[in-house]
Amino acid sequence: MTAATLHENQKRAATSTSTLPTSKRMRNLAAPMRLQALAPIHQIEIAQRAAASLPAPYYVDEQAEAAKRVHAARAIDCWALTAEEEHEAEPSNEEKMRLRAYDKERLASTLIDLRKPRHHETGVSLAVALGIWKVWKNNLNGGSAKHIRAHLIKEHRSAYLAMCEQIHYAPPSASVKACDDEVNEPLTSEGILRHLTEWFAEDDISFNMVSHHGFRRFVNYIGQGKVTAKDLPDRHTIATKAATLAVEAKERIKNEIKHARGKVSCTTDLWTDDSQRAFMCITAHFHDAHRRQVNRLIAFRVIEGSHTGGRLAENFFEVMEEFGIVQKLGWITMDNASNNDSMMAQLEEYMVTRGMDFDRHGNRLRCFPHVVNLAVQDIIGALSASAKSYEENLALQDIKLDTEPELKAYLSSLSRELLERIRRTIAALRRTQRRQGLRRTIIAGNSDKSWHLRLLELKLDCPTRWSSSRDMIERLLYLYPAVSRYIASDPTLAEYAITHADYEALHDILTVLNFAHRAQELLSSDKVPTLSFAIPLYHALVDQWTQLRGTLPALSHAILAGIKKIDIYLDKTRSSPVHIVAMALNPSIRYEWFDRISPSEGEKARAIVKQHVMDTRPSSRVFPALQEPGSTSFSSTYEASTIARNSTTSSLASVLTQTPSLASSQPNTALNMATVELEHRKLEEEPVIAPEDMNGLSPIDYWLARSDDLPIVYKVALDILPAQASSVSSERIFSSSKLTCTQHRNQISASNVEALRILKHSLRSGRVTSFLIKTETLDFMSHHRDDLTGDAAILTVD
Repeated sequence: MTAATLHENQKRAATSTSTLPTSKRMRNLAAPMRLQALAPIHQIEIAQRAAASLPAPYYVDEQAEAAKRVHAARAIDCWALTAEEEHEAEPSNEEKMRLRAYDKERLASTLIDLRKPRHHETGVSLAVALGIWKVWKNNLNGGSAKHIRAHLIKEHRSAYLAMCEQIHYAPPSASVKACDDEVNEPLTSEGILRHLTEWFAEDDISFNMVSHHGFRRFVNYIGQGKVTAKDLPDRHTIATKAATLAVEAKERIKNEIKHARGKVSCTTDLWTDDSQRAFMCITAHFHDAHRRQVNRLIAFRVIEGSHTGGRLAENFFEVMEEFGIVQKLGWITMDNASNNDSMMAQLEEYMVTRGMDFDRHGNRLRCFPHVVNLAVQDIIGALSASAKSYEENLALQDIKLDTEPELKAYLSSLSRELLERIRRTIAALRRTQRRQGLRRTIIAGNSDKSWHLRLLELKLDCPTRWSSSRDMIERLLYLYPAVSRYIASDPTLAEYAITHADYEALHDILTVLNFAHRAQELLSSDKVPTLSFAIPLYHALVDQWTQLRGTLPALSHAILAGIKKIDIYLDKTRSSPVHIVAMALNPSIRYEWFDRISPSEGEKARAIVKQHVMDTRPSSRVFPALQEPGSTSFSSTYEASTIARNSTTSSLASVLTQTPSLASSQPNTALNMATVELEHRKLEEEPVIAPEDMNGLSPIDYWLARSDDLPIVYKVALDILPAQASSVSSERIFSSSKLTCTQHRNQISASNVEALRILKHSLRSGRVTSFLIKTETLDFMSHHRDDLTGDAAILTVD
């Protein structure tokens, strides 16, 4: 292989991360960003050469850009009510009758196809049922749903809302939610207090708003004498009401947990506000009485003193006791901080003391995106060493870099702290006047047809934020033509020029990190079960990176560092059997994945699942033996049998040792094993269903439909499926908390912070669940919504 060929192999993709918080990084960059009278001539020449042409790898796929956020699972409220139609012309009355009968049968089915139609014409089934024919062009790149949804809301509102309720979909349209804005209740001082408090809590408005002159004048204006500013409560009253409403919300959550259909799994993490107060966030995930998978914020508690594992465990266990979760606790998802290791060890002691079956390793789940981010950081940290390693490898092959100037420039860019250099460039261009100058450059290039770029801004990364370095590089590469032209137009910016060699190295880094980003996105949802994909995605990511080592040899050493990190945590992940059970319960995975690895892995997986089913199956009923005259009284025997039936903290064996009059458990154990073996055999006979053939049906709804034949498997699914593969729900709480704990509200007490966070989360999640709550009829449709939005979702308010 020649050096030229080696250089050609270096052109792919990128991502990165910094070592300091943005605020500190900006201060450190202040010195090199001072304006100079004139930059060195060679720097100006470099900047002009960078702007003169585009790097070879530069390419913008317009169609991909347009369709970037379009997924087949989105807009399921529209696709549930549409049918594919090849012809735009209105059919005959006979054909309409046939279609009407077909639509009626389809809408009554529990397996409605919720996927986007794959052909170009789409007709609305509901309109056919009403004797109306309407067809839309099906834009495969996105954009169809907006018009279809608007038509359904305007012309068929009742039927549309009924379908959304049937498929457990929260309507996104503001016009649909407009009915929530109607308030039909008498005007009272208590009502004013409650609505103001809910508004302030949900939208993070300061309690002092009621004292603002403009707000009081506005109330006087709209009140027209019926309500005046004098009727407004003061801020202390609102604070008290917020605490009261938070307590009510907690009581509702406790009641939900009390009636949960299976175990309650949790996520937890720590967050520090601007006042350097540390808060522990705990979210609970379970199937409620309506069999919907829900997540609830149950604690946002300040942690005083040092953050030792013992202190964290104490606070966590207090919350579990408060919400009645101790006997229902499933699995806890958290990051890989060392204090979490000691926290789980202490929590294990608390749980075992209470008689619970709990293991510090088996009941712990490691946050998948956090692990991948650690691997990404190792890759980024090894970039310079990777360039040096590749140079040494070339030297061993007697390949001279002096004869290949492009490859030499590429390796030079890679070895000279490339990501730190682009951070300095981005920080310089993000300053107010330069930011506007770059914007004008983009507009000018769009006007003279030099490019077609969206008006976007450059991004800076944060090392603890998932995929932020990748996003920073992707945005810079996308805006490269405008960035290079703007830098070339101002000699004082010449030192920040990004050369073509820099671009190619960044492009390759982005390729490596894109694989990690896509894996993180797939598991950054807390509304649908994702745990079953964790181990397969770890393996897939390692396989993809391993292939890239051959394709991008200059990055091979850095990629290997990421692979080693994944392997370390993959071994730790295997210590929690729940991953294997979740995979077996995924209709699209089952045992097929294990069998492909090796027959022994398949057998191990089956043994783990059978043991879990055995542990989940209720023991056979034990009846009291016939009493002989003079034996223990009936009342004492009845009491013992009651203990045997109702105790959830003691094993059946311990109860029997305390009650000699009860029958031996050996026949029952044999019966249990036979029952489990029979049901597991049925489970193995279940076919593997491709994801596209699930028709929007979630795993829990699939097992609900099969619960008559597989009742224990269904119970296992209720326990397992809410367990989280990531702590994204906690991350969303943290992003939202930045709006609650601001510099303008830095005096807010820790107790008020928790009350407001719980109340806000309850109000926002309550708007969804109140729409979705049904009567006591069973519904087999999925809980799908447009939730697989990945790391960008962490930015959004929960």
